[in-house]
Amino acid sequence: MVRDVLTGNDVVWNTFQNEDVGVAIDKADDAEISVADVAQADHKALMLRFSISAATAADSITIKAGDGFRSGLGDLVLSLTGGVQEVLCGPLETARFKIQNAVTDKGKIYIDYAGSTIAGTAFLYLIEK
Repeated sequence: MVRDVLTGNDVVWNTFQNEDVGVAIDKADDAEISVADVAQADHKALMLRFSISAATAADSITIKAGDGFRSGLGDLVLSLTGGVQEVLCGPLETARFKIQNAVTDKGKIYIDYAGSTIAGTAFLYLIEK
């Protein structure tokens, strides 16, 4: 499976900005945060926003635990309540979510979507610390 890649939007202090178009939620492909964006986590906070246009209480969004030293805390799962929702998630902790030891996916963070009706758009923001 090839995951959809969320592209980071730099948030600049004390300015107005146009919002990125985001990436459509596709439960068949799920999503990932790229190595290049995750690498910026030392000096930028990684924040996710999900603009949910349709969902049921059986739908969910999961930020997958990586294999770092805090991965034992497990996945971060949001069970949606149904209908239209705006959801923020983060800042994401790379020690918990970053894949650090895999051969092919090292440096990425995975996001999984589950459910029958989940639809919407996902956004990634990079915020200076």
